[in-house]
Amino acid sequence: MSIRRFSTGAVVAVGVMLAGAAFAQTPVKIGMITSLSGPGGYLGQDIRDGFQLAIDLGGGKLGGVPVQVIVEDDGAKPGQGKQIADRLLKNEKVKVFTGIVFSNVAGATVPDVLDAGAIYVSANAAPSTFAGKGCHPNYFVVSWQNDSLHESAGQLANNLGYKSIYLVAANYQAGKDALEGFKRIYKGKIAGESFTRLDQTDFAAEFAQIRAAGPEAVFQFEPGGLGIAFLRQYEQAGLKDKIPMVVAAPSLDAVTLSVVGEAALGVNVTSHWNSDFDNPASKTFVAGWDKAYHRPATFTQARAMTRRWRSARP
Repeated sequence: MSIRRFSTGAVVAVGVMLAGAAFAQTPVKIGMITSLSGPGGYLGQDIRDGFQLAIDLGGGKLGGVPVQVIVEDDGAKPGQGKQIADRLLKNEKVKVFTGIVFSNVAGATVPDVLDAGAIYVSANAAPSTFAGKGCHPNYFVVSWQNDSLHESAGQLANNLGYKSIYLVAANYQAGKDALEGFKRIYKGKIAGESFTRLDQTDFAAEFAQIRAAGPEAVFQFEPGGLGIAFLRQYEQAGLKDKIPMVVAAPSLDAVTLSVVGEAALGVNVTSHWNSDFDNPASKTFVAGWDKAYHRPATFTQARAMTRRWRSARP
C-alpha cells in the first residue's frame, strides 16, 4: 500500500462516489474509526472535530454532497479497530473510511478496508510498511509518511550543532519509523536508543540510561499522553536544563504545551503547521475552530479539516 498524497487520484476516486450520491442526494456514509479514549484520546477528538468543522463550513456537505459520518472509538486497540471496520463494512456498507490515529491500529484495520474494495484516507497514521511493494490504489494519506515527518527534527539537531543524541520512542510502528526518519538525516553520533511501552507511565529507567550515555541532546517520540508524562518527568528528573531535547510536532503539540507549561520551555520542536500561519485556508480553519470548540488548535485537526473532498469534475 503506497503512501499517497491526497491529490488528483484521490479526488477522482472519492469524487466518483460523491458524484453518484450527489445525483441521488443520498448521504455518503463515511466511517471514522479513531481513538477517543485513553492517553491519546484527545488526538482522535481533534481529528473528529476538525473533520466535522469541514462539513459544517460546507453547509453539511463535502464537495457539495451530503454526508453521514459514523464515528467509532477504537480505544487505540488494533483488535477493536479491526472489529469496527468489519462491522461498518458488512452492516453499514461503508465504502470510505478515515480517522485512525495510531499506526498499530492502522496496520490491523486498513488492509481489511482495502481488501473489501473500500477507500481509506488517513489524516494521521502513515506507516512506512504501507509504502513501496505493498502499494494499493485505494490508500491515501494527507499528512506524511511516518518516518519523513521526523527527518525535520534530525535536520534541526544538525542545525543546532548537537554531536551526540540519545533516542527514545514508543515501541510500535510509528515509533520505529520516527527513529529511522531522524537517523536518516542526523549526522552526529547516536549515543543510545530506548523503546518504551505504549501504556508506560514511568520513564525513570530511560532517564537513567540517558544520564549514563551522556549525550548532548535527546530526541523522543512519545505522542499524546505519553509525551505529557515524559516531559513532566524529564523536568522533575533535573534533565531539562542539562540535556536539551529535540522533537517533531507529535511530541509537543498545542494540547501538550497547555498541559505541561514550563516543562516545555527550551524544547526544540519542528512542525509543518502553526495556528498563526498567514494564509486563507489556515485562517479559515483557526477562526472556525475557535468559534466552535474553544480549545487550542493543533496540527491534527487542521489536517482533518483542510483535506480536500471534491465532487468529480474536470
